[in-house]
Amino acid sequence: MSSQRIILFSLVILFSISCNANNNWSPKLKFSIEGSTYIETLTFISGVAYSLSYSSAKLRSRNLNNFYCLPKNIKMDSKLIIDILNEEHSGDISSERVLQTTIDQLSGRYPCKPIQLESKNGGIKGSDHLKKGKKGVGEKRGRP
Repeated sequence: MSSQRIILFSLVILFSISCNANNNWSPKLKFSIEGSTYIETLTFISGVAYSLSYSSAKLRSRNLNNFYCLPKNIKMDSKLIIDILNEEHSGDISSERVLQTTIDQLSGRYPCKPIQLESKNGGIKGSDHLKKGKKGVGEKRGRP
């Protein structure tokens, strides 16, 4: 190979690397978890993201909702959780607080619509309580 081709090839490689580097996300944390190191905090967050993603997939396979429902253009990953936690916290926080904040924010930002399944007689399952005037799940019942 001639030296001009080697230089051209090197420039193409360097350009493609620099383009890809601009698209990579580098986590910046405003918090730590119970005095953990940067890597330990990222490992914990990664485990939370994986657990949430896995549990949602399992529930969806059974036609059940989780406490949150992400739009198709948003995926459950460490970046989403870190962004949420960075918005809500700074400094050292407990692992319980991480989970509480994550659950509260996901359920508030991405609520699920009720899943309606057809029953054998053609009606919608779960709607019988509405037809009979009974209170729905989570609604307060009045005293007689």
